[in-house]
Amino acid sequence: MNLNLQVLRKECEVHLWKYCLTKSEPEISTRYLSKEERSRSARLLRDEDRERFNKVHTFLKKVLQQYTHLPPEEIQFVAQRNNKPVLQSDHSHPPVNFSLSYRGNYALLAISNSPFIGVDVERTKPVNAISSFADNYFSPAEKKKIVEPVTKASQLSLLYTFWTMKEALIKSLSVGFARAIKGYDLSPFLNDSYHKPHFDPEHTWHIDRIPMRRSYKAAIAVRSEKVNCSLFDYDTIQVQSLQQPPHHLVHKPGALVVGNALPTRHV
Repeated sequence: MNLNLQVLRKECEVHLWKYCLTKSEPEISTRYLSKEERSRSARLLRDEDRERFNKVHTFLKKVLQQYTHLPPEEIQFVAQRNNKPVLQSDHSHPPVNFSLSYRGNYALLAISNSPFIGVDVERTKPVNAISSFADNYFSPAEKKKIVEPVTKASQLSLLYTFWTMKEALIKSLSVGFARAIKGYDLSPFLNDSYHKPHFDPEHTWHIDRIPMRRSYKAAIAVRSEKVNCSLFDYDTIQVQSLQQPPHHLVHKPGALVVGNALPTRHV
């Protein structure tokens, strides 16, 4: 894979990479992983969990390779606030920021020139007593929107929509669960992805849903008044790149275009 990707614009730019873990990956091993990553992998008890960890972190390194122009095995991370991993500062100029999330069979990676970037993906599962669950984790305004639909399926869909938005937000803020997520009211973002939220009234945030396969929900949170966002399917690019490299990223006014990418989304 040779995309020669860059995120160099002054405005906020985000590249979203989707990866289906059930698709074949020709180079799954621990050779790209750091000593700390290999140790974390070895501590996992189940073979399937170790394989998933190795796949996701190989995916992470091979995508970051396109931005840092370093061999995957040389890409190193350091922990910042609340153990959020970031690239070592000498790896790229300007800095490349990222956020990684994976659940079940899907991984989602965001690459951005903004340090306030977060993504989350969740596999939807049944939730007993949705109203009671919402009392614990969602604001009154969010709960009202969650329980408003008649069907349980619609309620569950909205519950996971808000949950992924909150997870993406706390990742972008690097706060973890230090503050109860109930305190972040994201109800205004359900119908309009740009707002100055109550928890950061001086800045505009973009918090929005990311389209995923059935039974999965995903969201992005980034602090910016305008976001140029592109979606990439890692599986498609990976398979086709074995025969010939995709086209390089082409910058056009107000647009991002890449060969074999998913349709570009401008938000």
